[in-house]
Amino acid sequence: MVSITNNGSEIIIAASPNHEIFKNYILVKQLARSGFVIVQNNLYKCETNIRAAVVALIKTLSARGIKYSTTPYIQELFDSYGQELSNLENAKVGGLKARQIDYDPTISIAGFKRQLFPYQAKAVNHMINVYHPANFSVPGSGKTTMAYAFFQHLKNQGIVDKMLVIGPLTSFKVWEEEMVACISGFTDKDAVRLNGPGRHDIFNDSSYTVYITNYHLLPRDKTKLIEHIQNTGRYLIVVDEAHYIKNPEDGIIKTSLLEIAPFASRRLIATGTPCPNSLMDLHSQFSFLWPSEGVTGSKHKFETFILTKPLVKVRETLKPFFYRIQKEELKLNEPDIKVIQVSMNPLQQEIYDAILNRALAFINRLNKNDQTLRSWRRAWSIRLNQVMSNPSLLSNSDDDFEPGFVPSLDAHIVEKVKEYYRIEIPSKIQSCCGLLEELQQKGVKKVVVWTNFKKNVTMLEPLFANHGWTVKSITGDVPNSENALYSRDCIIQDFKDTDKPAILLATPASCAEAVSLHKHCHDMIFLDITFNAAHWMQAKDRIHRIGMASDIDTNYYVFQAKNTYDKTIFDRVIRKEAQMKAVCNCDLPVVNDEEEISFDDLIDNNDKVIDEFETELEKLRLLLDA
Repeated sequence: MVSITNNGSEIIIAASPNHEIFKNYILVKQLARSGFVIVQNNLYKCETNIRAAVVALIKTLSARGIKYSTTPYIQELFDSYGQELSNLENAKVGGLKARQIDYDPTISIAGFKRQLFPYQAKAVNHMINVYHPANFSVPGSGKTTMAYAFFQHLKNQGIVDKMLVIGPLTSFKVWEEEMVACISGFTDKDAVRLNGPGRHDIFNDSSYTVYITNYHLLPRDKTKLIEHIQNTGRYLIVVDEAHYIKNPEDGIIKTSLLEIAPFASRRLIATGTPCPNSLMDLHSQFSFLWPSEGVTGSKHKFETFILTKPLVKVRETLKPFFYRIQKEELKLNEPDIKVIQVSMNPLQQEIYDAILNRALAFINRLNKNDQTLRSWRRAWSIRLNQVMSNPSLLSNSDDDFEPGFVPSLDAHIVEKVKEYYRIEIPSKIQSCCGLLEELQQKGVKKVVVWTNFKKNVTMLEPLFANHGWTVKSITGDVPNSENALYSRDCIIQDFKDTDKPAILLATPASCAEAVSLHKHCHDMIFLDITFNAAHWMQAKDRIHRIGMASDIDTNYYVFQAKNTYDKTIFDRVIRKEAQMKAVCNCDLPVVNDEEEISFDDLIDNNDKVIDEFETELEKLRLLLDA
């Protein structure tokens, strides 16, 4: 007899050490694929996607005629699987049907006071028909508004009465403000943040309607959150900016979400960049929505599926369960992207040439099978990006690198870097100051300037201030606390409210999400960019969103150092952006065999161009020697 029990959310299988579940090789492999790991000679444990694991386990045991016993909790998990499969079939039919329906002017949600745009109404109608929807609409399309419309509909139907939002700290203020703007009779007292040391008292308080927590606290608080959900009502759980669970290897957050998922009456994920790394990103997201893994199958099965089937088949499988509003549907004026190429100043060029040659020599010394090769390629890529932006970044910049992979510099380069700022200003920064002066003369009052390096922010703030700008800076280099969040929100609000010419100077990692600046700012400068296509897309959409006046022009200025690695980075990011849109745009024709997307190319900072790093460097070296 096999005993299946649970310790909280941990599933335990026990039997005698000689039982076939421990001795049969094929059976052991089947259980391993379902997430079960042997921890003793008579014990398995599973902590990942427990409902899917329980279902796979019981099906396997039943198929082999192996007797087993379960706890009521285990049996409930298995029984709910059948109901979910029934819902899944209904969702598949309803999702496809909802895609075919044009905007229905009769759609009305009592208590929801914001007027939905037609494309938003169609998306909400899809949500209603899919039970547990994925909203992959582009950044700036109003995903928070649509989530509240979905919530209010479910609330009116008696399906849910509360909502739990799980997102980055930066999203808290948006969810609070949009709740008041969207739902009649709600004030800011109807929402509460499960954040900070006092949050444990809130777990026992059922007086709020919307509870907001963040990803980093989720693993610590999951048990209390599950108890809170069970004791205080029926919940819609929303995972905002769902790219935080995209990485299949990011186990702790993903596992916590999968453990909480079965306790929701309805689930919703929202992200404008659903698969920047690979199609495998979608597995963890759809596993949260459908814990039975009925949409994607197991991780192993889905991986096999996407590797062996054409993209059109992947789309057909997922199409009923997600909805994406395309940028074109927002009917915004097309933004103008101006690439400004600048020649590096003499010392900067000298440092760049030296690092380029050193990088090529270092990489060429490594064996092609060396497991550290990719990490070193990535590290040298960051070094080149630093010098293209500002050679002063080369000193005291270990935080920009993966631990253990900090490229060393020759002694004569170290000396040149130490003296660099006394001798010249980096060409990009010099040109950026010139552009800012030109914009100011044209009457531009607000500009966002992005750089990926925190040290740049510190150095640029006084420089821009000396040119007559009020500078508001955000680097994310603050503790993960409510005080830090309050400070960030205040900085952004100050930038919006000031009547003086102002610059928001920030790193994409700290400020590219959950910030709407489109009513205050229409000019954006990228001093440098990385291979992170998600940062590029999200950063742009801070000033290009619904609610903009039709006569507003949006301008992006991208600085590139001439004849350098800069162009390679930019070209690849633009390609990634196009590919990401193609994946989710079910209305676009599928690319032909010659244009088939290689999703390996979408990996942030593990790009194909990184794998071909030596070739790229050699091209640049020959160009410089010509």
